Amino acid sequence: MSDRIRKIVLAYSGGLDTSVTSALAESSSISARSCLLRRLGQAEELETVHERALATGATQVVVDDLREEFVRDSSSR
Repeated sequence: MSDRIRKIVLAYSGGLDTSVTSALAESSSISARSCLLRRLGQAEELETVHERALATGATQVVVDDLREEFVRDSSSR
């Protein structure tokens, strides 16, 4: 078995830095790039971010909507 990395999960914001990172991973030998975005209240429409992740080479995009949990957990402190 090779020591090379074949899969990565990228904490994806949809910004320039993570979009470039995803595209660079595509140019390497990484065969699967999953992008994970956790929504905590961002104003940006997440459908656009989802499409951008796929356009930069992500093989899977996971968007977790954590707004309720964030508000609940933040207000209990």
